[in-house]
Amino acid sequence: MFFFTTIINTRANYVSQYTSMRTIKTDLKKCKLDKQITNNVVNIIKNNNISDIENISMFFIDNTNNRQLVGYLYPNKFSKDVFGSPISFEDIEKGSYVVIPRNPDNRYNPNVEQYNIGDNMVIKNKSFKVKGIRKYYYLDEIPYTTGLKFLTLSAFDIILPDSTSDKQKEMLKKYLETNIKNIKVILPESIPEKVITSLFIPLVSSIFIGLIAIFNFTFLYKYMIEKSRKDYILLRICGCSRLKSILLLFSQMAFLFTISYFISLIVLLILKKTNVSIFSQTSITISNCLVIYISFLSIIILAITPFLISVFKKSLIANQKLL
Repeated sequence: MFFFTTIINTRANYVSQYTSMRTIKTDLKKCKLDKQITNNVVNIIKNNNISDIENISMFFIDNTNNRQLVGYLYPNKFSKDVFGSPISFEDIEKGSYVVIPRNPDNRYNPNVEQYNIGDNMVIKNKSFKVKGIRKYYYLDEIPYTTGLKFLTLSAFDIILPDSTSDKQKEMLKKYLETNIKNIKVILPESIPEKVITSLFIPLVSSIFIGLIAIFNFTFLYKYMIEKSRKDYILLRICGCSRLKSILLLFSQMAFLFTISYFISLIVLLILKKTNVSIFSQTSITISNCLVIYISFLSIIILAITPFLISVFKKSLIANQKLL
């Protein structure tokens, strides 16, 4: 359990870093964008004929209130931490005056503005309806089409798919510099070797320990079946069918595995509560527990099935000789 959750945490950190490593950042402060380029900036990016686009983050400045805002091409990909209603594609199509303000931490800034769902926020002398509250992100979100209409576009980030090569990134940089004059384009860094290594080591360790656990349980249960073979033969002689006998063995195995699994889970939770250094940061979720349980149980069933078949393959007459 510990090593599996270590993989989950390592992979989560890796994916977080990897997202930044496939994001092209831009700075438009030195650009003199006319209205035509501003309105077509999304089409310019999407119609690059070089690489697909996973998402675009557009950053706007409200000079009146000295506020920076963000709008997404696909807001649904950034809506998991939104309470209430997130920005919808309908809001984007209509250019609606709606906003998702961040949830400010007033411990550091007691005078920060606080909003509730249904309140109005003034952005550049226009009233925006608060339709949701964002828990984590540091910028207020509006439909990007609304921002392009009357706010200053200061920068945008392009998130690329995993498959985008370094050559394609270079080509995208040249493409943007050609179509948007004086734009500053910052390409993401390559993935460092240590990031890949940090994922590989716990992965190999987890697979190795998992295989040992499966083999131990399989051979232990095989030994138990051998010791109880006479009991199952008596069940067969007394009228229990072969199928029912096999199901009985499988249910017994599943029960034993479930008991041992929950004991290991309880031990891990106790170690986590005691703040033991290597366990205190381990993240345990219900979905992770279910994945581990189903995966290991399935592998054990597959491993033990050939032996069970061999046990019940013999006829009752042959088995009676063992009594």
